Amino acid sequence: MVFDVGANTAQFGRKLREAGYRGRIVSFEPLSSVWDQLSAESKNDPLWEVAPPSVIGNENGKIEIHVDRNPCSW
Repeated sequence: MVFDVGANTAQFGRKLREAGYRGRIVSFEPLSSVWDQLSAESKNDPLWEVAPPSVIGNENGKIEIHVDRNPCSW
């Protein structure tokens, strides 16, 4: 199982599948602006789950995050 934390628009998950990985992927993405695209990308893959928009950390609560003006694309 792979936890894809900060999944953005599914680039890493897509690369895993292209490389032949057939196991389970669980993606986490806090930004609603890209979460919809991530969710759509994984929609037809029964072994790829997308968590509700969220971050992973060691405390429960709400935080402010910095969103870079230059989005990640690889």
